[in-house]
Amino acid sequence: MWIDADEINDLTDQLGESGRRVMEIEKAYKRLEMERDQVHATLEETEALVGQEQGKLQRLQVELSNAKTETERRLAEKDEEMENVRSVVYSDSPHRRRRLRAPIVSS
Repeated sequence: MWIDADEINDLTDQLGESGRRVMEIEKAYKRLEMERDQVHATLEETEALVGQEQGKLQRLQVELSNAKTETERRLAEKDEEMENVRSVVYSDSPHRRRRLRAPIVSS
């Protein structure tokens, strides 16, 4: 079986083309590896930021809860003060009216 020059040239061209394809595939593979590494780094950074933001959120929720508790406590104190003032004003009211109606005695 003899291979003529044209077949040798065709096979050489095919081999060269295959070599170029392998090189292109290797370049694409390296590029994809770099992209994967970049995506992985971005994911890690994002996860770290999410963790920080979750910590901030938890602190703010605690602060909000504390502020709400304090506000409710103050409101309850003010309600109690107002109720005490009302009870003094309304229970003392007839007595005050009598004193206001009494004549003023000068000395």
